[in-house]
Amino acid sequence: MTDKTVHKYAQQLRDYATHFAMRDWEYTRNITVKRLYTESFKVRLLDTVKWGWRGAVKRTRRRIPLWERELNEAGGKVSWWRMTEAHWRYHNHLPDGMLDQGNILTHWEETGEYLQYVQPSIGALLADLMDNHPDLPEVQAIAVEMERIQKDYARRAKEAGWDE
Repeated sequence: MTDKTVHKYAQQLRDYATHFAMRDWEYTRNITVKRLYTESFKVRLLDTVKWGWRGAVKRTRRRIPLWERELNEAGGKVSWWRMTEAHWRYHNHLPDGMLDQGNILTHWEETGEYLQYVQPSIGALLADLMDNHPDLPEVQAIAVEMERIQKDYARRAKEAGWDE
């Protein structure tokens, strides 16, 4: 990869890293989000009905009474209505934590902890390294990976119609 291309990717990284005021993205598990639905009400309702129907078909095949359903291999039993109610009530996908004062929600704690380390201040330092040493093999590898990621994103954006 040429030095010019490495400098181009370094500038793009710096632009993204310094776009907003620099501040630490502190990861916290104290989230203020109470509900976060990833699907519409209609989709959630249909999902619940589908879930209940699959359970009813399984019960019929195994001749288990309609009001009972096996919870797990251990043989714990609970009523079908209770399971449907629990599925509906807890189908809200709350994240584990957040960064950047709630602008970034993470569903896995490990993702939040990783992003806490790789944040805009690190991106700016990495861009400086790329500008100052474009011939290093590690910098070349970073630029190649950035190019791969950018091309993949451009392809997905075109397929989804985002780039119009």
